Amino acid sequence: MKILHTPLIDENQFYLDYVTINWQVHHTIGSPTSISYSTKWLWLLKKDLDNHLKPMVKTWQNLSGITTIVDGIHKNFQIAFTGKFFVHNKQIFDDQLNTFSSTQNIKEDSESVQKWFAFFNDYIITHYNSFNEGFSHCDKCQNCKKLKICKYAKPWYRISEHGPTHTITRVDVATHIPTRFGKKLYTYKEFKYPHSIGKNKKDLTVPNILDNGELTAIKRSLPTPLGGLRRDVGVFLRAYDKNYTESIENLKSMVDRFGIDENHIRKEWELKGEFLKSKTINIFTITDLCNVLQNKTSAINLIIAMRKNKDIILSKDTKEYKALHDININKTMHKKYGLSLTLKEWSKLHTTKYHCYLSKQPKKDWVSRTWKPFSIMKPALIHHSDKLSDSELKQLEYLVYKIQIKRATDNPKITNKDIRQLEIERSNMLKSLLNYKVHQKIKLNDLEDFNLIKKGLNLTSVKS
Repeated sequence: MKILHTPLIDENQFYLDYVTINWQVHHTIGSPTSISYSTKWLWLLKKDLDNHLKPMVKTWQNLSGITTIVDGIHKNFQIAFTGKFFVHNKQIFDDQLNTFSSTQNIKEDSESVQKWFAFFNDYIITHYNSFNEGFSHCDKCQNCKKLKICKYAKPWYRISEHGPTHTITRVDVATHIPTRFGKKLYTYKEFKYPHSIGKNKKDLTVPNILDNGELTAIKRSLPTPLGGLRRDVGVFLRAYDKNYTESIENLKSMVDRFGIDENHIRKEWELKGEFLKSKTINIFTITDLCNVLQNKTSAINLIIAMRKNKDIILSKDTKEYKALHDININKTMHKKYGLSLTLKEWSKLHTTKYHCYLSKQPKKDWVSRTWKPFSIMKPALIHHSDKLSDSELKQLEYLVYKIQIKRATDNPKITNKDIRQLEIERSNMLKSLLNYKVHQKIKLNDLEDFNLIKKGLNLTSVKS
């Protein structure tokens, strides 16, 4: 029989909102003109690529979400896939016309980035080779106009013989939930929501509060010397209420992509070099990014790592979402069961009152629901009683009698009449049990009770 499993972390609830790919230009050591040529090429590439994309936007409207950036100081060329890129970015072919849908999870988002990366990378390498490669002539053919095919021509490179190489420098992973912040930001020790948590005690949480006391956004990162928040960290977290988004274009993108209104809070984790290039994540190139995000286990591990680094908990977050930060649940669920739960384990998670904070809560504070077995036993006895043998029926009678004996002995208000009735039932049950020899099929601990029945229970000492 196949056991039903439910994911403890649902990677499909998370999606990409921003990806930056960086192409590094390599220089020729000792060449004074290499750096100046690289600067010239970077700006020429930006101009040509922007012009090349303009007519393509008529067919692929999501390409309006592509931003090209030149870093003249470090001699880098960057392409940013902004949130608008993931709107209507998936082409659907049918018999009549081409239509488009939007990707809504990290797996499909990464596939879309991977597809367009191949296009941009080919364009950049071709453009670079065309600009970079030159030829010099010799004395034999000073007036030659076809130097590239002249056997005496010698190639030389304006920038370097090595082409640009790419790396992933920024990945924004986000999720959203239909709720509002309220008017106060709590600490995790106050057992109220919303509150912000993280593994770095030096992190600073900065809320954005309106004059009426309404929370509109929460940010968490390391502080700057002037009291602000650093963006040049491995993980920068922000959560904000979409009701206060001023850009109509951004709101329209959210509606077009997810089909939801602005009454949502979005959480965004801005992941950069220190986090992406760590040993646990190991994302350097587009291939690494796709290998992580398109594999279920790797994607869940990335989500767990970024959320344990920094997170903001809201009142309407699910128990599975909150469970990641509860030490008790980590011990009983994550380490024992891994990334998925059986139906029984999932029920245990939802029938236990966890505080869901980083501070450990003792087991004496756990509150569980009372399980009532009769609701399960009744339908089975009604609909399947014909499948019970005589021996099984006698065992069932014995178990019911055993429960009655226990309740009677534990009840200080039992009367002599009740005692006499139990003595009669005991005598009848003893005869029935001996006739069917049920003791051969009863467990060892039950045999002890069976021997007590044969000897007779001394109930006369129970107060009337």
